[in-house]
Amino acid sequence: MNPSVAPSTAEYGGDEVSAIVLDPGFSTTRAGFAGEDTPKSLIPTYYGKYSSEGQENLIFGDDVFVTPRPGLSIHNPMGRDGIVEDWDMAEKVWEYAFTSRLTGPKPGNPLHNGLNDAPEGELPTEMEGVESEEKLLADSPLLMSEPGWNPTKAREKTIEIAMEKWGTPAFYLARNGVLAAFAAGKASALVIDIGASNISVTPVHDGMILKRGVQHSPLGGDYVSSQIRALFKSNTPQPISITPHYLISSKTAVDAGQPPQAKYKTFSPERAPDASYRTLLEERTLSEFKECVVQVWPGPNKLSAAGPNGVSNEELAKSNPGRPFEFPDGYNQVFGVDRYRVVESLFDAKAAIPDPESVFIAPTPAQTVPELIKNALNGVDVDIRPHLLANVVVTGASSLLYGFTDRLNQELMQMFPGPRVRISAPGNTAERKFGSWIGGSILASLGTFHQMWISKKEFDEHGPNIVEKRCNLVIWSSSSHCSSFPSQNPTSFGRLAARVIHSHDRPRQLARILGAKRDANHLTAPAADSKKPKANGSITSFFGVPKTKSNDPKSPITSSSSSFNKQKWVASLTPEQKKLLQLEIDTLDESWLAQLKEEVVKPEFLALKRFLQKEKQSGTKVFPPEDEIYSWSRHTPLHKVKVVIIGQDPYHNHNQAHGLAFSVRPPTPAPPSLVNIFTEIRNDYPSFQRPANKGGLLTPWAERGVLMLNTCLTVRAHQAASHSNKGWELFTQKAIELVARVRTRGVVFLAWGTPAGKRVTGINRAKHYVLQSVHPSPLSASRGFYGNQHFKKCNEWLAERYGVDEIIDWALTSKNKTSAPLATIQSPASTDTSKTSAAEESDAGFPEEENNHATTEPPRSTDTADEFEDDLDALEALAATETNR
Repeated sequence: MNPSVAPSTAEYGGDEVSAIVLDPGFSTTRAGFAGEDTPKSLIPTYYGKYSSEGQENLIFGDDVFVTPRPGLSIHNPMGRDGIVEDWDMAEKVWEYAFTSRLTGPKPGNPLHNGLNDAPEGELPTEMEGVESEEKLLADSPLLMSEPGWNPTKAREKTIEIAMEKWGTPAFYLARNGVLAAFAAGKASALVIDIGASNISVTPVHDGMILKRGVQHSPLGGDYVSSQIRALFKSNTPQPISITPHYLISSKTAVDAGQPPQAKYKTFSPERAPDASYRTLLEERTLSEFKECVVQVWPGPNKLSAAGPNGVSNEELAKSNPGRPFEFPDGYNQVFGVDRYRVVESLFDAKAAIPDPESVFIAPTPAQTVPELIKNALNGVDVDIRPHLLANVVVTGASSLLYGFTDRLNQELMQMFPGPRVRISAPGNTAERKFGSWIGGSILASLGTFHQMWISKKEFDEHGPNIVEKRCNLVIWSSSSHCSSFPSQNPTSFGRLAARVIHSHDRPRQLARILGAKRDANHLTAPAADSKKPKANGSITSFFGVPKTKSNDPKSPITSSSSSFNKQKWVASLTPEQKKLLQLEIDTLDESWLAQLKEEVVKPEFLALKRFLQKEKQSGTKVFPPEDEIYSWSRHTPLHKVKVVIIGQDPYHNHNQAHGLAFSVRPPTPAPPSLVNIFTEIRNDYPSFQRPANKGGLLTPWAERGVLMLNTCLTVRAHQAASHSNKGWELFTQKAIELVARVRTRGVVFLAWGTPAGKRVTGINRAKHYVLQSVHPSPLSASRGFYGNQHFKKCNEWLAERYGVDEIIDWALTSKNKTSAPLATIQSPASTDTSKTSAAEESDAGFPEEENNHATTEPPRSTDTADEFEDDLDALEALAATETNR
């Protein structure tokens, strides 16, 4: 069927014309009627321009590929980021998409239709009440798609064209990601769109995009084509040149790898098309090559890495049968491992084939698909991340590369081993290529969508800015509200999104597209708590591994720790690594070392060790003593951890720090923060008694499963925070994430103060119990630490999860036991207790001066105090020591 010939009226339903859906892209532009399976009009976005008889001519659609006209140059009105750069030509391309297959040519001025010609010698008569030219879309509402990062000016220009130049009676602008999710039958999804010019990752929640999570990079199908060109240039024994069909007169079959035997056409300089025309035709050959030859390495691991059996993945790839390809000039070759290399850089930036002549710069790790997904999920609320991973939608023509979804699944499983990962990637080529258009077809065909349209009257009344108010259904974070406006709100759009999934009034052909297997069970799942915005943490730290079958909290954590061969691991280290890591080898408990062995050999940690080595060589006094830096790991082996208390900086005076957060050696008295901790324990358990001589040694807690871990593990004497930002924070964060990952039955995390709170933002709160409040420092204890009942709540949760025998005994003396009987922890502490707690301290032998300070300190109205109060423990302990001298 000739795309240049307009269809007859009967082809699109006579007078019953429905809304038109336009989905413009960098490579192709799709247009069709709402309610249909696929777009009826599919044209290249490229257009041709040439001069003939002194007049500039334009060529649109597939005609651009047919004849190499003299001086024919190829242009694209779209930028590679998906944003329109040439509006005049974009308008003409889109009009051609309508008129070539949908509406037919727009009627001209009736004054010149041949029926109203004025007699010779007479002036033409004015025709009152007749439009000089009928608008192109006067009878058809228009729904257009746009990328999630489309700027405001471009959106306003789009509605101006639609309303003023095309005369559409109603208009709507929808995001690509939302439409692709709808096409997959999902109102919430993580949409991965692999297009010709870029890759985008869009989180969609209840039919609205989460703006902070939208990511995109230029590594699309055209980038893969550039990698194929780079491969051809480096081919041996001779480079491969691409000769388009229009330059081939005839060819003779040759054996694989042999030079082509072809007769070529030649054009004189004045008859030859522009170089851009040849480039476009070469791209068509490269597209065929991608469809027939290119294959994504399915994993596991990168192509350059070793497989599970120790054999290089490249060696395994070489053992696979090659794929042949014949070029237009008859040259043919069988491609082996190289067919994997050209696309590997989509997942591994280091695998990119260098090409100084390419228009694409070398990719960065942040532009690869795995990193885009990580960053996208980091930009959304932690509560909905598992739900998005369970609804991953893959769309875009370049995602049809053989093996792409297999590799994507492997990457997601490695990055996020805990939650269920489910990828929705239609096997039907049309559904994959036209995902956004199909979603628009579904949306615009719904009877309930009429409330969303922007009418011509509204446009005339409010101007083009109305598109920002009516078509800006965006959530900046999953816990914030969308833009609101009188006639529409996010709640109504969420209901409409559900209607997209459940609707019975959509056309039968769309029901066939979506299929009976798709459902919306996720819409009935408990919604994330939108009233509590949470800070975004590391995405990989949020997800844990699948639960183990063991119900014994003391059982070995994983097979990897039980099978850890420490002697063999030490033998694998380089001499420098052995020297730098001798402390870890000697003092870090083996249950922790087995899990952190990869972390301690990283460049960042080795740089930290070199820094500590210089401190030691310079004679700088560092606390805690070297052999007690990792005492927390020996007192609380990994498989015994039930509670984690997160501290900040070690105490920095003599005879204080010994490797456990908040704990001090005797005879050093407990610093004020620890005194306030004891106060709160007594609020929860009146039988609690402070250690003798006002001490603060907490090793009994550590041996009962309470991991007391400072964020920074060392400090210079008398210089608070002197070792911060040297590398300890990365290491201890990994330790926190490790506990969350391997203690699959659940752990209680106590995070006091803002810095500690940031360390637990990625913890899976469905699996673990996270308790947060202000820091127990005298600066803030009265503002929420007193009365938080964390110690009681901790034991209540442990009793429910592990049983009564596994709760924590908070007692630090042998005379009393705070955890028994269980009845003492069942009812919440009264508010009055917290209010009078300071008064009761004198009875327990607590320093009266410190209690007055804790209770009379005026509350601070800002959050800045929390930022530094974790570091005050060291100063407080020093002051307490000086006072007792």
